[in-house]
Amino acid sequence: MNRRRKLLIYLCLASLLGYLSIHIMYFNDTYSPLKVLPDARSEAKRLLRFMTLYHYQCNSTLTMSNATNWPVCTEVDGGINPESKPDKIIYSIGPSDYDFENMISKNISSSSVHIFTRTGPRHSDFLLPKQNNTYLYRTVIVPNDPADFTRNSFRTQTLNSVMDTLHHKHIDILKIEKQMDVGSMYELLYFLVKDGLLKRVSQLHFSIVIDKIDDDFLYGWYRALYNLFHEAGFRLYHTATSNQLCLQVTLMESCVYYMSWIHSPSPRMFVMYPPAVDGTYEYEMRRFEDHLNSQTVDCYMPTEVTITGKHKMTVCKQIREDQTYRPCKLVIVRTKPSEVSVTSETKFDCQIVVVQGTDLGMDGEVTVFNLNQQGTAVTNVQTIPLTDALLHHLKPTSYNIFYTDTSMEFWELISLMMDDGIMQVVDQFIADIELWSHLNHGNIRKGYSEIMRLKAYGFDLYQYVSLSEEDTLRFRSNSPDKVCCQRLSYLRTKVPRVGK
Repeated sequence: MNRRRKLLIYLCLASLLGYLSIHIMYFNDTYSPLKVLPDARSEAKRLLRFMTLYHYQCNSTLTMSNATNWPVCTEVDGGINPESKPDKIIYSIGPSDYDFENMISKNISSSSVHIFTRTGPRHSDFLLPKQNNTYLYRTVIVPNDPADFTRNSFRTQTLNSVMDTLHHKHIDILKIEKQMDVGSMYELLYFLVKDGLLKRVSQLHFSIVIDKIDDDFLYGWYRALYNLFHEAGFRLYHTATSNQLCLQVTLMESCVYYMSWIHSPSPRMFVMYPPAVDGTYEYEMRRFEDHLNSQTVDCYMPTEVTITGKHKMTVCKQIREDQTYRPCKLVIVRTKPSEVSVTSETKFDCQIVVVQGTDLGMDGEVTVFNLNQQGTAVTNVQTIPLTDALLHHLKPTSYNIFYTDTSMEFWELISLMMDDGIMQVVDQFIADIELWSHLNHGNIRKGYSEIMRLKAYGFDLYQYVSLSEEDTLRFRSNSPDKVCCQRLSYLRTKVPRVGK
């Protein structure tokens, strides 16, 4: 009897542990960005959102017609310059016709077009003149899957082997339209990302053929596009379809989507991040919070500074390997005029500049002045536009610490600094803001995208903390615990890339 009772207890405990393990695994997976959704319909809606919500706005394109499937981006910050040298290398895999290839050869000077097709074109379709450096290869491009031992054979080649054979280190435009097996297209993209080959591609154009509503098939495409954005750094700027009905609330069978992507545009250009999982407010919030709760860098040479006698913050003198000594400058940007002083119990040898708006905010001209080393005497008072003030005082010859306690104006301020490239000379960025007061379902993804643009400028998160109203100069709290706002502090750890 005792043995039976022990066996029953053992089985019950084992069942309980199994149940808890499953639920813990499920909980941990709930907010995973690559979470598998419960059915094909949900996967279809998520994939459609990803394919039709652009990440990047390309205002200058080279097209064949108003209804072109493949516009070539010629934007100054990130696009292809049709007139520039050296020679442009264009790869076209499995084209259904040769309109795109003809357009490239006629409009992009010093280009060589390499076409890879299973069968040769009909003479009437193939209009590319030989003098435009057009080359035709009868082969099938397949994924670089290590498990496929026949991938580099007489009839098939991987893109890796093709580039090695042709001695090409970079591809300006890669267009992938058709393969032998439609289902292997996302596998081809998967291995292009995994191999790092797409780091050598400037623009990517490819088609997605949805020939079945199958959850594994749809998830395979979502994973490929997710990795294309987050791991390979490609940004979607155009999607066309074979039929307008394909843009309805859910995917339809027999739909073809033609997608155009640009590789790592300058951080001066705004990039809207794809929806978090299925784009619900819950997932958008969790993604934002996950970033803010993941401090990634420590402060070197921390100094505690007190502003106006009560407001304390930590400034950091980070010295990267690529830098020599630079004099320090603290730039304080505030919305309204008020008394400002800066003190520190330890040595603080930064020049202090204050930029203040008027009673109407930051629109129009702002007042700019210097504080002395004790932070008490005002000198060099000027009234100039905000952009001019920032450009004048934030110079690459200084180690620049930027602090602001704007709130509603915060998003406009950092957008201006990133659009104009001012952020590239900032070394520490500190902001006290009512972060969650101005974010809702309609703009939380945009706010997250702006914060992530700081990473493109070479910043990593140093500090994210909640502040009480006693810790701030201007915020007041309505909550019982007196938590009024949040502090974001970012440190530059990498050299920003602000242009091609």
